[in-house]
Amino acid sequence: MNRLGNLILGLTNLRKISINKKVEFSSIYITQAWGGVEQTDYLNMVCAVRTKLPPLQILNYCQKIEYHANRKREIKWGARTLDIDILFLGDEIIQKDRLVVPHPLLEQRKFALVPLVEMYPKYKHPKLHKTMLHLLDNCQDKSKVIPTIEIKHAAI
Repeated sequence: MNRLGNLILGLTNLRKISINKKVEFSSIYITQAWGGVEQTDYLNMVCAVRTKLPPLQILNYCQKIEYHANRKREIKWGARTLDIDILFLGDEIIQKDRLVVPHPLLEQRKFALVPLVEMYPKYKHPKLHKTMLHLLDNCQDKSKVIPTIEIKHAAI
């Protein structure tokens, strides 16, 4: 599995729905698998895209990108080639069968909070009303999140 290649595939495709054809993104981190299924470490990052697409169309588009990266949904939290989670949609709060925003487990996931703090430390969670920095400082997740690659925006 080409972990870095799949991240770049995701970023490249997310640019296509961006209003200005740009994607802002964090550094890439090596992170332990989350959810209790034994597997190799992942590469994780956070990216921000400004788009005019409605929420469910964004979800469908992200799942299409995952499909093209050969993502299989066989075991909950099992190994995957690419996983694009929608963490926030501005300050929107969405509770639907297929989509919950903000991501319902975000405050428990250090692998998401560390890159979020890199990009937006003062951003307030629309439901919890706490900054990303506060959520990370109070996160009980003890898994390792190791900075590994800082890629330049021009490369994507």
